[in-house]
Amino acid sequence: MINQEITHVGLDKVQRYGWVTAHAQGRFEMINKRLLNVNTEIYQREASKTKVLELASNWSWIACGALIVADRDGVYWVADGQHRKLAADKRSDIKELPCMVFTVASVKDEAKAFLVTNANRKPVTALGKFKAQIAAGDETAQIVNQVLASAGLRLATASYDARDFKAVGLAMELAKKDPDSFSDVMHLAGEMAVADKAPVHKKLLAGLYYLHNRIDGGVNNSRLRSRIKQVGIAGLMEGANKAAAYYGRTDSKTLAEGMLQAVNSRLQKRFEFIGA
Repeated sequence: MINQEITHVGLDKVQRYGWVTAHAQGRFEMINKRLLNVNTEIYQREASKTKVLELASNWSWIACGALIVADRDGVYWVADGQHRKLAADKRSDIKELPCMVFTVASVKDEAKAFLVTNANRKPVTALGKFKAQIAAGDETAQIVNQVLASAGLRLATASYDARDFKAVGLAMELAKKDPDSFSDVMHLAGEMAVADKAPVHKKLLAGLYYLHNRIDGGVNNSRLRSRIKQVGIAGLMEGANKAAAYYGRTDSKTLAEGMLQAVNSRLQKRFEFIGA
């Protein structure tokens, strides 16, 4: 009864809103990998040897999923999944691959299948990947999540308000490199975000992390910490943006140099980078 109601509602919407179905329904098959062809001469991009080797050396059936295959005149052409097919070719223990097969009449239709498959695919966002890593028990993701919580910061989604943080990709990189330094910097950023009622931008994290590792005592240097908080997020970001505009780059060193200028403004005893 429930299924009938759902179907009935679905049909009503299809008719009411004029929803269309672009292609005929495909069929699922396990196909011998030697029967699968890749058309690189006409529409497929060149395969990455590095990616193929990575997939082959760490094969996962879950990650493999189903290849999208075009059946043209009884010959199978891979529309999506060439790296998986080429990786499987390198392994003697893989004979067949799971495929969704769609019958096409020409190379043109085959190329269209390639375009549709790739055009409708959205890459996983950094935030989406981060949430999945937490759920999967990734050690670095757990550290980042705990530090954000203890620093009073929250993961931003659509908005970007006070105490919001989005730069999870950079956070994962820095936390993996040096969890203690990451924690020290994020806790300072959290204190500033609360005081200044501001979000923590990627540039702020990158610049502060560089400062922390290039000034004696880092952000745990009480005089430096006090001065940074006095300058505030707005002052640090203004200095970072000025340096980025002047040098035409936004690497962490450039951002930190701009922040350091803001920190040293009107100071008699100036802070300096170690080894500068």
